Amino acid sequence: MKEEKEKVFTTRAKLLALLSDMYKDGKVYKDEFISEAVELLADDYNDVNSARSAALYHLSKLIEDQSIKVETDANGSQYLIPQKKYSTFTLAKVLPYTGVTLNVAIAFLMFAFSLLWTIATREYSALILSIVYLFTSIVLLISYERTLIVKRRKS
Repeated sequence: MKEEKEKVFTTRAKLLALLSDMYKDGKVYKDEFISEAVELLADDYNDVNSARSAALYHLSKLIEDQSIKVETDANGSQYLIPQKKYSTFTLAKVLPYTGVTLNVAIAFLMFAFSLLWTIATREYSALILSIVYLFTSIVLLISYERTLIVKRRKS
């Protein structure tokens, strides 16, 4: 049987996150944004043409909703400006949830090994590093779960 992939993020959320990521580097030209959006949406749609039409449709809706502003520079090229601030968490390229839980499991194993190492050698550097790694992995897991829950409730 073919497994059905659950869509965690909507197309609009992906496009807004992509624009905010690209906007950090400076002006985002419309053609450049559309080509990046097609690459991003290619996994969700059957072919490139349907991904392109979906990207154009959702881009026009975002412009209508005034989430994105379109301006023209001196050369006549159009560039996009996001109107709302979004969280620093990047939604465009997301780790799979199993990868995040595997990261936490590896952190626990590393902590256990470093605890044994500290008992055997009285060397505390490995224990300190593993505690920091474990703490950041748990924080990542908790923030990731909250983001998934919020996105599922909104859509």
